[in-house]
Amino acid sequence: DLLLLLADDSARSALQRVTTPRIVIDLQTNAKLAPLHRFFAGRGVQALALVPMLVGGRAVGVLGIDATEREERLGSADMELALNVASLIAQVVENTRLYRAVEDERSMLDAVLGGAADPILLLGSHDELLLANRAAQERLGIDPGNYGLPLAELLAQPELLALLSVGGAEGGRSNEVQLPNGTSYSVSNAPLLNAEGELTGRVAVLQDITAIKLLERQEQERLRSVFQRYVSPVVAERLLNAGPQFGQPTERTVAVLFADIRGFTELTERLGPHVLVERVLNRYFTAMTEALLNYEGTIDKFLGDGVIGVFGSPISRPDDAQRALLASVRMQQAFAALRVAWHEELGLDVGMGIGISYGQAVVGNIGSDQRLDYTLIGDVVNTANRLSSIAESGQVIVSHHLVNTLPDDWHAPFALRPLGDVRLKGKREPHAIYEVRYQEGHESHGARREENGRSEVPVIVTSEKSIVV
Repeated sequence: DLLLLLADDSARSALQRVTTPRIVIDLQTNAKLAPLHRFFAGRGVQALALVPMLVGGRAVGVLGIDATEREERLGSADMELALNVASLIAQVVENTRLYRAVEDERSMLDAVLGGAADPILLLGSHDELLLANRAAQERLGIDPGNYGLPLAELLAQPELLALLSVGGAEGGRSNEVQLPNGTSYSVSNAPLLNAEGELTGRVAVLQDITAIKLLERQEQERLRSVFQRYVSPVVAERLLNAGPQFGQPTERTVAVLFADIRGFTELTERLGPHVLVERVLNRYFTAMTEALLNYEGTIDKFLGDGVIGVFGSPISRPDDAQRALLASVRMQQAFAALRVAWHEELGLDVGMGIGISYGQAVVGNIGSDQRLDYTLIGDVVNTANRLSSIAESGQVIVSHHLVNTLPDDWHAPFALRPLGDVRLKGKREPHAIYEVRYQEGHESHGARREENGRSEVPVIVTSEKSIVV
């Protein structure tokens, strides 16, 4: 009933304004407190001494004392005593309220922590364990009976302990760790500060990212498998670790190799599509890829019956020119074996020509917003294409730009023979070219033979030097 009466705005407002002790002689005649008269009249109370309940100078309630027929006898000393009693009661009420608030917050915290699937630890300022949720207890083997002990005595995983300890991780910084059992966690270590900004502890959240790391490893393996179709395993590994900068168009010095089959148009007319792809092209591309990757080259693309190989991108080496030459010879030797097999199996008589150029190109992701290709653009690419187009079956034609970069002390296993200047399609100036004279089985391709059947000594010949190898 009293609570209903106090719901009256005027009565509640009047009581809230009581900040000093006072005596209400007649409740019935007090307009603002008249609603209280109906409650107290039945209990023989006509007058009330109202004493504020103060906490820190703030009124949190009012203590009412029956003053009926004692109004004159309640002096200042009595009111002072009543004020002290009211203050004590106020402290009890306030402490009870705070305790309930803390209990409510703790219950809510327990519910949140208990429902959290990831381990959560509350640590003191000296790395002592104050609280661990159920997930932390189960996954990290923490016994609640050990609360208060240093974390170092409770965890057997040094990698995790290093991230959880003071100074092991900056506030708010996330670090990843993999435990011996294979579980991976992302550890967030956030400081707890008091009102003065002093460190009172830390909250550590261990997010289980095992499934995410597994997917990352699977994606990494998938990318590695894709990369290794175009580059060597060593280059693939470096590309995977290159980060977001990989693919930005940059100017590089490269050796570009073009190879294509002579007589391919006739093949397409004679063979069915499946036979052409499965028994010719796939075997051809496989052999050419193996030869290029063997010398750390990169497959830029396949064009019909053509292969474009690059040396110097995405990784440059000081001997890219030499590698390109060695790869071209290996490719011709591999093609020679395929040519024999195709002749016996399919009655085919085909050959392959190769052109190699050397110079500057822009390399990187090139294309549109909808589609990008990692490729290269530049005159060096066009030159290699033109050289390939004039190469005969079994021939490797090399630009003078590449030959001029070869070091004097390089011991080549083949010779380079100058063929003079030629005019390449689309070029205004004549272009000096060389032929690679390599061993094809027991014969030296393009080499003169002496009367005793022995091949001449291989010589690298340029316009300025002649090196016996």
